[in-house]
Amino acid sequence: MTEDKLLAGPILAFVGGIVVLVYGVYEWYQGSTAQSLASVVGFPVGSAGGAVAGGIAGVVFGIIIAVSAAFAAIYPDYHASLGAWLLLLGLFSLVSLGGGNGVGFLLVVLGGTACMVYGPVDAERATAPSARRGEPPKPAYGYTCPACANLVSPDAWACERCGKLMPRRNKPEESESAPDA
Repeated sequence: MTEDKLLAGPILAFVGGIVVLVYGVYEWYQGSTAQSLASVVGFPVGSAGGAVAGGIAGVVFGIIIAVSAAFAAIYPDYHASLGAWLLLLGLFSLVSLGGGNGVGFLLVVLGGTACMVYGPVDAERATAPSARRGEPPKPAYGYTCPACANLVSPDAWACERCGKLMPRRNKPEESESAPDA
């Protein structure tokens, strides 16, 4: 996995978090200004309180999204869970001017999705189990029994139909209490 793909998701989500944060500050400022002007002039302003609350929510979600995106870049082993967390935060950010006027929301959703899809590949897990033990790789479809031509799974040591032992397969360990012949 290239470093570019590992960082694409966190960078998109971080930029989306900053956009949500900036729009939250803007909304907070507009709501505070409207409340201040209404108190000076004496006109009642009913929606300014909602704008202030939405702005505060935008600031809070913007900070949380940016910090979570930074964690996704620092700890790539947790890419899937942090990507899902970023998607959830992106949905919650919609309370603030539609998630940064929609742009921040879109960036966070794209970044969270990229975090979930692209993650580091562990070389130990990427190799087949048989290759790790030094054995030749087993076919994925199984073996064909030499006696009855039945398809046998790669993990079976004997044919399920006729009971013939498969070549190059070890029998399961005999119990200690079995009598010797």
